[in-house]
Amino acid sequence: MRRRETSGSGNGFNPRGLSLRSKLVVEFGAVIVGIMALVIAVSIFGVPFTEYTGSLGYEKSVVLNTLGLIADLKKERFELWMGERKDDVTLFSESVNISTSFYDLLALIQRVSPDGKSPDQFWTQLTREPSYELLVQRFSQIIAAYKAYQKIQIADAASGIILASCDEKELGFNVSGNPSFDKALNSIRKVAVDIQLDPTTTRPCLVVSRAIFRPALKDTATDTPLGVAMFYIDADTYLKPLLHTGIALGPTGDIVLIDQDSTILMSLKFPLPDGTIPKPLEYKIQALPAMMAARGQEGITIADDYRGVRVLSAVRRLTVGPDQNWGLVVKRDEAEVFAPLWQGVLYTCLVGFLGLLIAILLVVLVANRISGPINALSRAAREVEAGNFAVRVPVQAADEIGVLAVTFNSMLESLKERSSEIERTNKELEAFSYSVSHDLRAPLRSIDGFSQALLEDYYDKVDETGRDYLKRVRASTQHMGRLIDDLLKLSRLTKAEMRPEPVPLSDIVTKIIDSLKKNEPDRSVECVVEKGIIVYGDSYLIEIAMENLLNNAWKFTGNTPRPRIQFGMTQKDGLDVYYIKDNGVGFDMTYSDKLFGAFQRLHSSEEFSGTGIGLVTVQRIIHRHGGRIWAEAEPNKGATFFFTI
Repeated sequence: MRRRETSGSGNGFNPRGLSLRSKLVVEFGAVIVGIMALVIAVSIFGVPFTEYTGSLGYEKSVVLNTLGLIADLKKERFELWMGERKDDVTLFSESVNISTSFYDLLALIQRVSPDGKSPDQFWTQLTREPSYELLVQRFSQIIAAYKAYQKIQIADAASGIILASCDEKELGFNVSGNPSFDKALNSIRKVAVDIQLDPTTTRPCLVVSRAIFRPALKDTATDTPLGVAMFYIDADTYLKPLLHTGIALGPTGDIVLIDQDSTILMSLKFPLPDGTIPKPLEYKIQALPAMMAARGQEGITIADDYRGVRVLSAVRRLTVGPDQNWGLVVKRDEAEVFAPLWQGVLYTCLVGFLGLLIAILLVVLVANRISGPINALSRAAREVEAGNFAVRVPVQAADEIGVLAVTFNSMLESLKERSSEIERTNKELEAFSYSVSHDLRAPLRSIDGFSQALLEDYYDKVDETGRDYLKRVRASTQHMGRLIDDLLKLSRLTKAEMRPEPVPLSDIVTKIIDSLKKNEPDRSVECVVEKGIIVYGDSYLIEIAMENLLNNAWKFTGNTPRPRIQFGMTQKDGLDVYYIKDNGVGFDMTYSDKLFGAFQRLHSSEEFSGTGIGLVTVQRIIHRHGGRIWAEAEPNKGATFFFTI
């Protein structure tokens, strides 16, 4: 069911609207919130296409630069420390005493046959040899002087068997295939660096190794190595603290060391997403920072790490040996980096919210000063609308609103005077209507009655021309009587009190059409009525308007072969527009200005009967309902009357 909503019961108040004070508060609050949001957004994210990057970009730049400095510092410290370890191994392997002692040890092993002796007896005898004792003594001195070394070994270059070690239990072990052993042999006189798992502790160890050559005889050096010296350093105990100490990376900061295959070389600080702890030398990181480090790239990046957490990281390349590079990744969680920033934003929002509350309070105070007089004006206007012209608006100030109140009161005085004049005029019109109703009707009835008496009593004495004259007199007096009746009806419609209520317009139209069909059962007229249309207005007046419009449509389709009358509703400019359409004789739109004038007719009375008051009546009723009416037509193509309520 369709229904046109109205704004109320005639007092001009829209219950769904906001008061002036509420509008001021809402609009001012929206402006303040918008400005705050814009300022905060610009301060955080900066201005696009400018050099101002905001606090977010600044903080990001500062942290990335800091991470880069830390990475450079750690790289420098690592390479310096690694250079010292390489120097230790180089000095040891190039020492004449070491190379001579190891050469003597090899010669002794070749002379002393282990035949008939158990391995334990053989190695026990070997450890008592002066050359062996000299090597072990040197091992002990180095370990005592440099706490980083866990153990030192020398393996035979030819067989790979450990012939000297600070741990006698490892004597006789074969290290052939050990990466540190093989790299040292292939590097000739260069130091090889590697990280591997200690077979006894399963902890990652940094192994620094170099080949030992036979002492030069007669200033002639040989390139055939006698053995390989391998210095073991516990990575987690000495290397990891070297990289992690002296930095301020925060709780989420971490430094990751990987090789060229993206394999981690030290224990990671955090577990994987599934909670497992990745093992060094076994787990390969596929995250972007680690992949950059594995490829030997350097730079800064923002990407997910091995935990799937967004991090800011700096990547550096570490050169540890011939054709051997490692990668160093220094990183911090993005959430931790920006946590103080977001906390500052929160505090800014809280302060802004308090400021907003204070501003709204001030707006309420100002709005009360503004809306109080305006509300008084509004109440006075509603009183005037109800007919009370004695109401006055208090003048509270000499500002613009005070001037408006004075003007409004002056207007009320004028309205009161004009209302009195209109009331006097209405009384005069009522007296005139009474005079028309009584003083004019009596002569007309006399003229009509005596004309009828002449026709009846002196029919034979009056010729045909006289009888025709008398008939015309009677027709004119009867037509004038109808005009008087229509004028009186029109006058009463203007003065009748409105009683607004929901009016079933479709049902009223259907009832009127049924009545027209009963009065002329011989006519076949197609009538189409849109169902469910309801309007808000005076049902009595609206029914009179519909009767006049439908009577016109019924009358002017009298000579149409297939008469059709349609009632419905449409939308124009956002308003509900109702219409009655017919396919009758229509009219020329050139004369449409005469359509709603009193006694104005677009067709002669010989063609179609009527007094010319019907459409004027309809227009008065529509205007009293705050609407308007208009028509569209073409000659012999029908007419459509549109109206709003």
